Amino acid sequence: AATEAARAAMVVRQHAQEIMKHLRDTHLPFFLETERFVVEITRSFKPTPEQQMQHLFSAHVEAVSGQQLAQAVPAEFAQRVESSLADLFATLEQQLDHESKAPRPPPTKEVAAQIAFITEYRPLIAADFFRGGEGGAAPYTTYKDLFLRLRKWQCALRRQVGRSSSPRHLETLSRALAETRGQQMEVPGQYLAIREPAPDQHIRVDRVLPELGLAERGLAVHRRITIRGSDGGPHAFVVETAGSAVGASDERAVQLGQLLNRCMERE
Repeated sequence: AATEAARAAMVVRQHAQEIMKHLRDTHLPFFLETERFVVEITRSFKPTPEQQMQHLFSAHVEAVSGQQLAQAVPAEFAQRVESSLADLFATLEQQLDHESKAPRPPPTKEVAAQIAFITEYRPLIAADFFRGGEGGAAPYTTYKDLFLRLRKWQCALRRQVGRSSSPRHLETLSRALAETRGQQMEVPGQYLAIREPAPDQHIRVDRVLPELGLAERGLAVHRRITIRGSDGGPHAFVVETAGSAVGASDERAVQLGQLLNRCMERE
């Protein structure tokens, strides 16, 4: 099954590369403008360690809430929880190691914040979720105990993210994005309806407005950007810096609702 999944993922990447090559060869101005926009969004809205950890705890809360809370937690389930948390800390440490070797080291403030997060949170999270040595027992026994621990951390991290994610101006995150003026790229979301596209009537991106907002979605806090279109109107979007089971569930609910609306319109 793992081999099939890897093969399917490779096919998807190949198709994506073919599409990108075709766009580069046939619509170079559009390709360059879109690439610059996506790169700046990806670079400037990187999730903080608190956001990444909060999303991970939200996914675990979602998984545990579907269990019989009075039952004992199997060793395999406890191992998955511990491994996911340990992997995230390992990834954060690898990022620090990689950034320290970069030609242009990242801002000291960001590095210091990431080091402080690892130093402060790893021993506390380990005490709540990590087993004591190889083959040791988890510090909880039932799904209820695990759920309460996960929920405690989810709420604590959500408060921390909310405090640190105060509204900011776009230029504090990306001066390049604040100064970019669009000509080729269309405002996203205009192809959701199943009907023949009409590019001549579609709204194009003019610029990203300087004020950034906050949006709470799926028990997570995200940045909200507003794009001014060629029609002069504002178009708001949420920048989700990390996926979660809750977010995926929200997307599926929206898609099902849209499909139901189209079916009812035909009736």
